[in-house]
Amino acid sequence: MDMRAIVVLFVSCCISGLYGASFPFKPYCLACVPSNCGRPRDPWDLLPGRTYGGSNSTRGRYPWHAIVYADGQPIGGGALVSCNFVLTTAYLVQDYRPTRLQVKLGKTDLDKESPTERTYAVYQRVLHPRWDPERDLYSYDL
Repeated sequence: MDMRAIVVLFVSCCISGLYGASFPFKPYCLACVPSNCGRPRDPWDLLPGRTYGGSNSTRGRYPWHAIVYADGQPIGGGALVSCNFVLTTAYLVQDYRPTRLQVKLGKTDLDKESPTERTYAVYQRVLHPRWDPERDLYSYDL
């Protein structure tokens, strides 16, 4: 895996809603590693066909998809890469302190609340030390 360009948002608790006793200093996951975690309900859903500007997703189709919010407004997407980590782009979160950011998982429609959505506070934002938006906005950005 190419380790350049990693921006990680640490969510304050697991999808199960549990978190380690040492939170907020060393969050760790207690019970959110089911065997089907991060897998779509229907394997056929992995086939190409979703395009930018396409149709709404169905519940459970992309369980790893995250929406990043700043000050309560959606600013972009990310991917849940493990229990407490969401990968997104540096340029998306560069201007926001973690206290201003939130991550929503399980959301299927930006215009209304989804019964499956969960909102998580961001514990920490980590930008790659070589990411420099003044020199090149996209190098080391993912």
